[in-house]
Amino acid sequence: MTTQLQMESIAPSYDLSLSQWFTPPELAKKIVDWAGVRSGDTVLEPSAGAGSFVLTALKIGARVTAFEIDARFFPGHISGDLKWNVLDFFSVASPDTQGIWGTFDFAITNPPYENGQDLKFIEACTRIAETTIALTKTSFFHGVERGEKFWKHWRPTRLVFLSSRPRFSGSEGSAKTDFCIFELKRSNPKPASTKIEWWP
Repeated sequence: MTTQLQMESIAPSYDLSLSQWFTPPELAKKIVDWAGVRSGDTVLEPSAGAGSFVLTALKIGARVTAFEIDARFFPGHISGDLKWNVLDFFSVASPDTQGIWGTFDFAITNPPYENGQDLKFIEACTRIAETTIALTKTSFFHGVERGEKFWKHWRPTRLVFLSSRPRFSGSEGSAKTDFCIFELKRSNPKPASTKIEWWP
């Protein structure tokens, strides 16, 4: 099984200055299936990259709104209910965003990791989606700032640790850190317990 999407077959060269570490399509499918996305659900992808989560959700029949700041990765002609915005997500995301867009069923993201962007993206997702699914470094759970600013108010309903490091598109092998996937629910922000899983 291929574990790394070959970027040259679908898109220009990646740009790590934009934190472009694109999710392998097999992992994206597994995450979207795990999330429980169904046909007709509304899905937000605020950092779409080459579109692994977007394409998987569209195949299920979800209605997808995606943002990607790098115009080179516009997917072109894709069947399905897709609104692809060549924009910085934060040019439209703000504390009053929910009033503009309503609420999505899901936000699914592999956010940029540098300079605290992961926290910024995930916080925004929790404001405008019932369920937020994030692929992040395990270090996202560490630190006083995140504890006070974020984890004081949230606890995952489900958490997956990846036993092997994803081979992100365009990178030289896998990133040299450990990753996890977690689920947050607006309707249950601090569940009594978290279901923990390990994936190979």
